[in-house]
Amino acid sequence: MIDPNVLNINRKQATWACAVILFCFFLMFLLGYFVGKKSVKVEIPLISLEPSIVIDPDVIPLIPLEPSMPVGSSEYIGFENDEPTVQFVGQLITFGTKKPAEKFVERLAAKDINGHLKVRKTRTMNGEKITRYQIETDSYVDRDELQTLIDRIVKLEHIRNYHIKEVHV
Repeated sequence: MIDPNVLNINRKQATWACAVILFCFFLMFLLGYFVGKKSVKVEIPLISLEPSIVIDPDVIPLIPLEPSMPVGSSEYIGFENDEPTVQFVGQLITFGTKKPAEKFVERLAAKDINGHLKVRKTRTMNGEKITRYQIETDSYVDRDELQTLIDRIVKLEHIRNYHIKEVHV
């Protein structure tokens, strides 16, 4: 006699049921993968919360001043004008790898915007040495002109964070 409260299936039916369930899980995985890929930005910038740029003293050229040079001579390298010229540079976005950074510079160049790739060697809080690739604009004397350019880049490239840096020349 067959009990109506017990489900009796043979081995073939159990195999098919497992295969159908696994196939449904696979389809849900693929759906989640492609929907998630559309909603996430492809190039994720590497943003540091703590600026820890290591400056190599061998890279910075030092010009020795000789005390025998008179202040009025043309060879004098001192400060004739006490007020340094202030220029502004837009630091746009930082990448963890070089290839997407170069592609970003190429995209800017296609839109008639000059961008420069700066390589920054930093250390993490754990002491690991890492290389970051930062995109910067040309230097501008007028901050408002640079802000207009950055607003254009933000609109075209949909970047969120940028920094305008003062450079004393």
